[in-house]
This record gives sequence, structure tokens and C-alpha cells, in this order.
Amino acid sequence: MTIDDLITEEVTIVRVVEAYIKNEPHGRKGPVTLKSWFQAYDIKTGKCLGRGNIGQGHKHYNRWRRNTQNIEFDEWIKQQLPAKIAKQLEQTPYCQQKEYSIEVIVKAYTKHKPQSKMGPVPLQNWFSGYDIKTGDYLGRGKSGPGSKYIQRWRKENIEFGEWILRQVSEKLQNAYLQKIHGIEQGTDILRALECVMKPRPIQLDLLRSDSVKRMLTAYYIERDLHPEIKSFSPYQTMLYLNTKPEERQQMRA
Repeated sequence: MTIDDLITEEVTIVRVVEAYIKNEPHGRKGPVTLKSWFQAYDIKTGKCLGRGNIGQGHKHYNRWRRNTQNIEFDEWIKQQLPAKIAKQLEQTPYCQQKEYSIEVIVKAYTKHKPQSKMGPVPLQNWFSGYDIKTGDYLGRGKSGPGSKYIQRWRKENIEFGEWILRQVSEKLQNAYLQKIHGIEQGTDILRALECVMKPRPIQLDLLRSDSVKRMLTAYYIERDLHPEIKSFSPYQTMLYLNTKPEERQQMRA
């Protein structure tokens, strides 16, 4: 599509979305995201226009990027649609695959334990760009089913992994901490650290756990050596104490 085409043809958001619903575009990694459709697809043929070409909906994407990034692109688009079209959009394969809960996405992460060339895939990367069914990276420009949660998290003032764990059951918290970080009885350790760091009285049953006692001992030693870790949250402190001593300096920086 050339610039002249765009000038002569005013394409509304509704029209671009109606074409998306009709074509249900798919790529090698699954349903094409709404954002990719607006940026680089021909709404008449349903085909990707290729590098260097822009789709008829690109101007709407630019408008969102310039003025309204406080909400996710998909949500912004839905706000511009009549109720009937918005409902039809929700039934497309892309929107259907996005309706995964945080619990489901974290369970898939602990199941696949995805790896990249740099090592274990960070939880935030998993949410933003991975297929939770296959465990595969979706590729540049493609959004994972957990990307909408990243938009919500950005309004918070805590580390992503900590925010995510607050949204899931205690059973899954322990499974995640054990399978991904090798931390046994993770939720008990978090409770104990919260008590000693506040400070407030600690429950005696927590101190019956060898894992908790080892972590608390390590905390007191490390806190005396490096007082700067007092600014860490209990979650950050637990991950810090679970790393190798030679890696802790980078976390303190």
C-alpha cells in the first residue's frame, strides 16, 4: 500500500476490525495479533504486506502510540467499536486465546520452564511473547496471551514476578518457587521474611521449618554485611539469598 492509497482511502477502525473478523488471519505462530493487523496487513486480501509496507489501519496504531499508551492497544480499539462488532471481535481466535488467567499462564511456565540462548526465559518475557501451549517464542511483533497483564502491572510499583505471585494460589506460588528457583517452602519463607523485615512477631510454626531457619540465618548475615539489602522487598530478598554469592553483587548494584 502506497502513501497515495492511504490519502485517497479513509479507512475507519470499524472497517479494519470487520476485515480482521472476516479474515481471521494466521501466521506461522498462530493468530495474527490485532496490533500487527493494523500495522502491516491488507484488509482486502488479509495478507501481510511485507517489510517496508504499511497496512490501512496503521494511522490508527500511530494515533494510539502517540496519545493513548496508558491502555493496551487492543482495549483502546474495542472502545472505538459498536457493541455488536466488539462482541464479534471477542470471538476471534486471537481474542479467545488471550482469555487465559494469570494462574493458567504461570502453570504453563512451570511446566515448560522455557529456555533461550541466554538461559531461563524471564517470567515477564514469558507473559509478553510466548505460546503457553507449546512453550515456543512467538517471534518479533507477536504478543503472548499474558501481554495484557503486563499493561496492568505497569501501574504498580513492585517487581513483575512479585506482582504475579500475589495473583495466584499459595499452592501455585510454592510450585513456581520450587520448580523455577529451587526454593522449598517458598511461601513460608516469604511470611517469615515479612515478619523480620517489618518487623513484627513471627509465628512459631514457621520457625519449625529448616528451610525457613536457613533463609533467616542467611538474611541476618547478609544484612549485616550489606545493609543496602534492607531496601529490598521480602520477595526480592528471598531471590537474592537464593543466588550464588558471586551473583549478589550485581543485584545490589
